Amino acid sequence: TINEYGYYVSCGSGGASNHVAKYGLIDKDGNWQPIVSIENETNINQLAFIEGLEQIPKVAKAKGVSENIKLVTMVFENNVDDLGESNYKENVYTFYVYDDNWDLIEDVNLYRNSIYKEIFDEAMVPFVTPEEALNIISQKEKDVGVTDKIKEGKEVIWKVLIEPITSDQPSYDDVTYEIYASLNESMPEEYRFFASGLDSEQGNLGFVMGLKVYNENNVLILSEDFSKTDDTLMGYPVYSEMMDTMGLHVVDVNFDGYKDVIILNNFFGAHANTWYDCWLWDANSSSYVFSESFTEICNPALDRDNKCIYSSGGSSAAYWGGKIYKFINGEFILTNELYTDWDGLVESKLMNDKMEIVRQVKYGEDEQVVMDEMEYYKNHELWQLDNPHWYRVGGHHADRWLE
Repeated sequence: TINEYGYYVSCGSGGASNHVAKYGLIDKDGNWQPIVSIENETNINQLAFIEGLEQIPKVAKAKGVSENIKLVTMVFENNVDDLGESNYKENVYTFYVYDDNWDLIEDVNLYRNSIYKEIFDEAMVPFVTPEEALNIISQKEKDVGVTDKIKEGKEVIWKVLIEPITSDQPSYDDVTYEIYASLNESMPEEYRFFASGLDSEQGNLGFVMGLKVYNENNVLILSEDFSKTDDTLMGYPVYSEMMDTMGLHVVDVNFDGYKDVIILNNFFGAHANTWYDCWLWDANSSSYVFSESFTEICNPALDRDNKCIYSSGGSSAAYWGGKIYKFINGEFILTNELYTDWDGLVESKLMNDKMEIVRQVKYGEDEQVVMDEMEYYKNHELWQLDNPHWYRVGGHHADRWLE
């Protein structure tokens, strides 16, 4: 986002445990004035492949610490040139410690005399306290001329216009799709599932706008409006190739014998990954209940035999791994993960309610190592990465895994 004074915040994700936010200013002369890039990593095992930080998980493991730490990396750089390059960057580190409920532990002694300080000292990673980190950021803001008034400026709003401004702008038509389905063998009556959206013949992008579910008596039992009204309308962005069905499926996703309902909430962007909203049938209340945890599953593929969901797709060409979820205690829980990047891979498994590393490999300079590892996981009994249920890119070809 960027506001009226040129103050900008750019956020992204490097995985389930990694989030990055960049802050800066575009000044009155159009020059980029970076303030800080802040990277938060809540899984310290992922630091094993980062040069300069690789000792942290090793030292932590030796001391019996494997979780509840968040490492914060702050990158400060000088003004970028016309090509967006910086000649000097400085990394500053701090950390936060949380209890088992992931509530922040606020204790200055964590940074003076604690096992966590010992971890960073023995790993030879210098750190500052969170308060010192905030002071450094504050000073950088002053250096580039950012004040509280500038940070609180009115946000510039970017809109997708439903009504065209000129003849070059696409016009949108209403689209609908509906399914009739019974929910269980004990409930043979058919329910009606109705999706609505907007699509354009001129463009390649549509919007999923709403979902309604009616019971056997044509009584409305679920009504969802995905549009946002602010002079214009905008719903869930979905490539036009999927707007004929809008990704609507009536299928048992938690393997309890009752059919649930899912619909696309995102099929857009360079990597064409898909995410779905999901409502689970609650037999006790005879109603559909929204599942927040299902929305985190990218490119889901159902496996009824093993009662699990495969998830693939990512934002990097170096990612060829995947994730496996199971429905545990009312939530979709990550039970297995194969994380890959340019430097290596980490395979993790849920054990005693914690994700633990079971295998990790560094590629080094030998490209054959990468090929060997890919072949290993293609033939792995659990992963079988050559199975088409790891479909990685959204589209109708994935429908077979959601039926």
